[in-house]
Amino acid sequence: MFYYLYMLMNLAEGRSIKLIPIKKKDFELIKDNYQSVSSCDGVLVTNITKNDIQDYIGANSLIEMAFAHIQDKPIYLLNDVPLMDYTDEIKSMKPICLSGKVEDIKSYMKMPT
Repeated sequence: MFYYLYMLMNLAEGRSIKLIPIKKKDFELIKDNYQSVSSCDGVLVTNITKNDIQDYIGANSLIEMAFAHIQDKPIYLLNDVPLMDYTDEIKSMKPICLSGKVEDIKSYMKMPT
């Protein structure tokens, strides 16, 4: 089984969003994700409806968001913050909601002058 982690790699230099497929059964998944988040400019969470929860954010995405938060990296949500048991924790990381418009991410990035 795979899930995808979106990393924002050097967007200020004009690079695009990088899609990293990750095997869920990989035993070093959390350490690998920490290293991936550490090397990126920010994290984009593609929170879509899952398990009948609109804008769902799962455990792994929440962990990746926390990694970004403690490193003062921006966190972008494709959709709104979901209503879940850990909604307050998500909100405390101050994610930027893109309201389904991934192209709006550029307006939040620091671009070279």
